[in-house]
Amino acid sequence: MTDPISRRNFLGKSVGALAGLGLMSTSGEFLSSCSSNSSSSTSNLPSAISTKPPKRGGNLIIGIEDETDGFDPTQSRFDNAGVVYARAVFDPLATVSRSGKVVPYLAESLTPNQDYTIWTVKARSNINFHDGTPFDGNAIKQNFDAMKAGPYGFIASAFGSVTLIDAMTVQLNMLSPWVPFDYWLTGYIGGQMAYMASPKMLNKQDGYGPSHPSGTGPFVFESWTPNVEFKATANKNYWRKGLPYLDSITVKPIVDPNARVSSLQAGTIDLAHFGTGQPISQLVGSPNISRVTDLNLPAGEPDITFIMLNCWPTKTPLNNIYARQALAYATDTSKYLSTIGGNIEIPTDSVFAPSTPFYTKTTYPKYNLEKAKQAVANYKKTSGSNSLAFTLGATNDPIDIQEAQLMTSMWQQAGITVNINTSYLTSQQIGTALSGQYDAFIWRQFGSIHPDLNYIFWDGNGMSQNFALNFARMNDPLTNQYLQAAREEPNFNTAAQYYQKMSERLAVDLPYIITSRAVWNLAAYGNVQNFNNPTTADGSPALGMLAGMFFVTEVWKS
Repeated sequence: MTDPISRRNFLGKSVGALAGLGLMSTSGEFLSSCSSNSSSSTSNLPSAISTKPPKRGGNLIIGIEDETDGFDPTQSRFDNAGVVYARAVFDPLATVSRSGKVVPYLAESLTPNQDYTIWTVKARSNINFHDGTPFDGNAIKQNFDAMKAGPYGFIASAFGSVTLIDAMTVQLNMLSPWVPFDYWLTGYIGGQMAYMASPKMLNKQDGYGPSHPSGTGPFVFESWTPNVEFKATANKNYWRKGLPYLDSITVKPIVDPNARVSSLQAGTIDLAHFGTGQPISQLVGSPNISRVTDLNLPAGEPDITFIMLNCWPTKTPLNNIYARQALAYATDTSKYLSTIGGNIEIPTDSVFAPSTPFYTKTTYPKYNLEKAKQAVANYKKTSGSNSLAFTLGATNDPIDIQEAQLMTSMWQQAGITVNINTSYLTSQQIGTALSGQYDAFIWRQFGSIHPDLNYIFWDGNGMSQNFALNFARMNDPLTNQYLQAAREEPNFNTAAQYYQKMSERLAVDLPYIITSRAVWNLAAYGNVQNFNNPTTADGSPALGMLAGMFFVTEVWKS
């Protein structure tokens, strides 16, 4: 059978610019090109991937962009920052090798049947949770059952039942074929079911619960003062012998990215992530700072920055396609990139990176003020309204405020009236998006290891006006069809074509006014070593930082 996407052509385009880039085969493995020394670009390789003998001890202070609402994988919301917390105290069932292949981690094996309607998960033996409870098949079953019964049950709704086969093994019975299910068990955005919590934590026994986690991870929870700091100490009984290297970690949510930059440059924090171009530009050339970016990662999708529009059928005015077209045509992305993007972020017309097989050039509207004005006129004619007006919501992050002002100034030139509300905390903004009580939000999303993990954010089936993970509440039948077809397709190249078609539907339906592809940076001060060199359970290289999500297991300080 001839591959519809030529592997030779794909690698030929990519290898010169993107070290370690490759194409995924039908088995889910990225075929490595000529180099695999680094999974992302770096300004100081010795610190990011250290070959020196590790030094034990010390406390690592980490600055992250926002606070989590709790630590229960079945109850709490894990965004990019939440995943950083999760990876400290929990382990995922699987991880991703540097070549892009899903490999077992906390699980000993992950095995599908021939048509991908049954997945069998076997627990790795001789591992205990921090509270002493054994990690086994029963613990896995309790975690999956809790996910199905909790507020995010629809994430796990694609498997109908969880059966305990023996003391160490569970069987997940899917309602339909789910080919890339193993990617959900690697713990990226959307894949919270990957993280195994102790049954005592799930059942809120002995003081454990959403605010006092118990996992199998490299660090043991010590204390949490919300919006101030989280502390955890090294797990002395960690199943990966010799790890972690650090004695402890302290995580500080620092919402203002400029404050995060200043703290890092002053050495009051040791490690920080950044998802906005403007503050990153301040770090360029800093003598005591080492940085890595996720610009060149081959696996999965990048984060996209965009204005998210509420498309619910009765939610005016942005339920009208002419209103959405007006915003798209009136958005000058070059102005965004030179100001908010700090000339670090890059332009895009798709939720997929051009370097991946999922990308195709789309008909997404280019900046054209006259077409924007015509779309406003079409909106007024079809809606019977005298004006196109709505509220743009954002967090109280200074850069979000600046972006809201910039976007408003551009849209006003097309005759669009915008009220700005920048009173949201990040957690409030997510809750409001879930409940659908908004017109438009400044947003960043979709950075994950495989497009299927964004299924829940794009599929329009079964959502309601008052609750939906499909925050934009788009419900395009073709998009829904392509998503399901890609999920069930065992041939990767054919599945990639479905994602390409879906990408074009987004360019037509316009639930997102895309401003750029976010380029995340992970930056470390001075003596922080090995901060982007995670390994798999057998010690092989694993995938580095993606969309601000990183591991602290093998970080050390010189």
